[in-house]
Amino acid sequence: MEELTKRYNADEIEDKIYAMWEKNGYFNPDKQPNIKKVPNLSV
Repeated sequence: MEELTKRYNADEIEDKIYAMWEKNGYFNPDKQPNIKKVPNLSV
């Protein structure tokens, strides 16, 4: 079993996660889940 590191290395982890998000289109607003808009009642 691989031993866990003592400290979190953001440079090592975050780049991989960001690349995966870009590859899967998570930053594309057209692929976002459908969310019902709440009417503005303060008008």
